[in-house]
Amino acid sequence: MIKNCEYCKKEFEADNYQVKIGWAKFCSRECGLTGGAKKRNPRIPNTTCAYCEKSFYKKECMKKYSKCGLYFCSRACRGMGMRYDVSLIPFKNRENGDIDSRTYRKIAFKDREKKCNRCGYQKHARVLQVHHIDRNRKNNKQDNLEILCPNCHAEEHLTI
Repeated sequence: MIKNCEYCKKEFEADNYQVKIGWAKFCSRECGLTGGAKKRNPRIPNTTCAYCEKSFYKKECMKKYSKCGLYFCSRACRGMGMRYDVSLIPFKNRENGDIDSRTYRKIAFKDREKKCNRCGYQKHARVLQVHHIDRNRKNNKQDNLEILCPNCHAEEHLTI
């Protein structure tokens, strides 16, 4: 069957089966990519990756799912961004004035040695956790915060 290309208007031969299922619209792959892109909405970059700063397209309806308001072009960039830049770690910005975990962690480590108060673990300071002694997460005073390793912290919460 002879058809006209929807992009360049050249005649081309197409199988009856392809015409029947709606495939025979363009004479070549180049016309299909160019003509098809013009026909539907082209994806114009509207966002910048927070890690690599590459421009990319992200649906407006999907932007609401970002916890921290940052967007990444790929899972690899998100992983690298979260791993190496602590300021990119998502947190819930609460309206009632709660301090996020990064702030009370800074308060706890400010004038203290980076080691567990119970067992003395200090091999990897990044794994150390901050425990609220009175169990009130809003009370972020220096004397209420205790530095614990993950094991001691788990034991503290299991022994109520």
